[in-house]
Amino acid sequence: MVGKRLLGKINSEKSAPASLSVQVQRVILGIVLVVVTVFLLSGYFIISRERLEYNKSESESVLKTLSSNIKSDIERYKELSRLIKVEDRLVEFLRADVDQVDISMINDARYGIMDILNVTEGVDTVIVIREDMIMLSTNRFTYRYDYDLMNSEYWRKEIYEGKGKVVVSLNTNGIAQKAGNKPMVTIGRAIYDIETQDRTGIMLMNISGTIFDVMLAQLRYNDICILGENGTFIAGNRKYSDYFEESFTGERIVHKDVRISGKRILLSGCKVSGLPLVILRGSDYSVGGTPVRVIIVLVILFVIFLLVAIITGNFVEGLVDTLVEKEKILQKAEMRVLQEQIKPHFLYNSIETIGFMALDAGADKVHDALETMGSFYRNFLSKGGRDIPFSREIRIVKDYLALQKLRYGDIIEDEYDIDEAAENFIVPKLILQPLVENSIYHGIRLKGEAGIIRVTGHIVDGNLHIWVRDTGVGMSREQIDKVLSQDKSDRPTEADSSFGLWGTIERIRIYCGNKDCVKITSEEGEYTEIEIIIPDNTHLGIEE
Repeated sequence: MVGKRLLGKINSEKSAPASLSVQVQRVILGIVLVVVTVFLLSGYFIISRERLEYNKSESESVLKTLSSNIKSDIERYKELSRLIKVEDRLVEFLRADVDQVDISMINDARYGIMDILNVTEGVDTVIVIREDMIMLSTNRFTYRYDYDLMNSEYWRKEIYEGKGKVVVSLNTNGIAQKAGNKPMVTIGRAIYDIETQDRTGIMLMNISGTIFDVMLAQLRYNDICILGENGTFIAGNRKYSDYFEESFTGERIVHKDVRISGKRILLSGCKVSGLPLVILRGSDYSVGGTPVRVIIVLVILFVIFLLVAIITGNFVEGLVDTLVEKEKILQKAEMRVLQEQIKPHFLYNSIETIGFMALDAGADKVHDALETMGSFYRNFLSKGGRDIPFSREIRIVKDYLALQKLRYGDIIEDEYDIDEAAENFIVPKLILQPLVENSIYHGIRLKGEAGIIRVTGHIVDGNLHIWVRDTGVGMSREQIDKVLSQDKSDRPTEADSSFGLWGTIERIRIYCGNKDCVKITSEEGEYTEIEIIIPDNTHLGIEE
C-alpha cells in the first residue's frame, strides 16, 4: 500500500513538470504566433509604403527627365522659326504691296520655307498670314480652315502680345484642323520687319505628335502618355489619357491611385514647364521597390528556425543560424539595391546624407566640402544638356576651385568679374573648368608660389567675352601656336582621354563656327590669359 502511494507520488511529480512544460510551450507558441502575425502585418504595410515611395520617386525622375527632353526639342523648333522668319523670299512676300502679291511670289516664299524645313523632321506645316490676311502654307491641302475664326482677333491676341516671342499652343490656335483630327503642337509668333520694325504677319508652325512617339521609343518608355493641357491625346500610351484630370495641369507632380483593367496603377503627371503639354506616367505596383520575395523568405526562415529552436531546445543556436542567414540575404538585397541606385540623384543624396552626419559630429569643414562637391556634381551632371547659362558654368568653376583649395590650400586664389547681363548668356557646357584646371596644373603649380585665377565675363557689342587669366609660369609663343593650331599632328595625346585645353578650344570653335573665337596672350614667368568670344546668336534674351 505504501509502495503504491509512493509510486503515485513519483508519477504525480513526474507529470507536473511535463504539464508545466506543455503549458510553457503553448504560451511560447502563442507568443511566437502573435509576433509572427504582427511582423507579417507590419511588413505588409511597410512594404506597401516603400513600394509606393519608390514608384513615386522613380516616376518623378522619369517625368523631370522627359520634360527636359521635350523642352529641348521645342527649343530647336523655336530656333527653326527664327531662321524661317528672315528667309529672303518670305521677307519679300511680307513686304510686298497687296497688288504685287501673285501666285508666283507666294510659291517662291513657300519654296524658301521648305528649303529650310528640308534639314529637319517633324514639322507638318508652316502657315504664314500677312496683316492683310493673304496666306501661304507649306501643307495647305491636308488642313480644314475656320475662316470665320481666322478673320477674328481672338485667336491671334496672345501671339500679338508676345511681341515677336514664341507662343506655344495646340492645333493651330483653333483656326485649322489637320485631316483625321491628328493633334499638333503649334509654335506661333508675330513677324516684324527687321528694318521698319512694323508687324508684317503671323507665323504658325505645326509640329507633329510623331516626334514625341519617336522620342518615347528611343527612351523605351511604353508607360508614358503625352497630352495637351486640355486633355487632347498627342503621343504615347493612349490608355492613360482616359484618366486625365485638371489636377495634372500644374507644374508640381501629382500622383493618383487608379485601376486600369482591374490592375492597381500609380498614375503620376505634371505639366511641362512653359508649354501647354502634360505628361502622364503609369507605374505598376508589382514592379520595383522593396524586394518582397526576400522579405517573405526572411519571414519563413525566421518562423522555421524559431519553431525548431522551441521544439529542440536549441533556441540560441537556432537564433544565431537565423541571424547569420538573415545577414547573408540582407547583404544580397543591399547589393541589388546599390546596383539599382548608382545614378546621379543617388550620388547627390548620398553626399548630402554624409554631409549632415559630418555636421552632427561637429566636422563643419567636412560638411562644407561635401556640400561643395554635391553642388559641383549636381551642376556637372544634371539636365544633361550641352548648353547651359553662363551663371551655371561659373557655379561649376567656383565649386571646382573650392574643392581644389581643400587640396592645395592658399596656393590658389580666385577672382570673378561677371556682368549681370552675361549671366543668362548660353554657353557650351564645361568650357571654363578645363581652362581653370589647366591654369592650376600647368601654370600656378609649376611656378611654385601662390597664384591668382581671375575669370571675367563682359558683354561687348552683343557678344559674350570671357577671359581666364592666371599668374602662373606663362606660355611661349611656340606653345601658344601649338595649342591654337588646327593641325591634327599638333593634337596632344591626352586630348582623346580628357577635357584638355586643345580639345576644349576645338569644342568652342565648333560651337561658335569660328576658328578665331579663342585667343591666348601670355608672358613667360608672369601670366597666361585665354579669351573666348561667344556670338550673340546664342543669347537667351534675343527672342524665345
